[in-house]
Amino acid sequence: MENFTTVVEALILICTALGGFREAILKPYFSHRDKEREWKEKYDQVIEERENEREERQKERAKMLGDKYDQLVQSISNLSNLVNRLGAEQQQMALDEARFHERFESVERRLDDIQKRVDSYSQ
Repeated sequence: MENFTTVVEALILICTALGGFREAILKPYFSHRDKEREWKEKYDQVIEERENEREERQKERAKMLGDKYDQLVQSISNLSNLVNRLGAEQQQMALDEARFHERFESVERRLDDIQKRVDSYSQ
């Protein structure tokens, strides 16, 4: 029985030693690893948030650039239409001027003819 008590006491002592070993050595090691894992998760989360922000800023820049490009295309289109209209108006003005000169010359010829007739009657 004495041996049994000694064995039980030895087992209790071993269990206590293992518990102390677990508390003193293993727990700080694993809790430290848990903290490292938490820090790494936080670090990875911050990095991911920054990458998302960077991507979002790039998308906004691309959208702004696309909008500016669309505005430029519209401005060029409007300018081209304006130039075409001005060209058509200049052509029309040139035609009108040519018609005017033709009519004016025709009127001058008629006046000259009338003047010649008047002169011929007066002689």
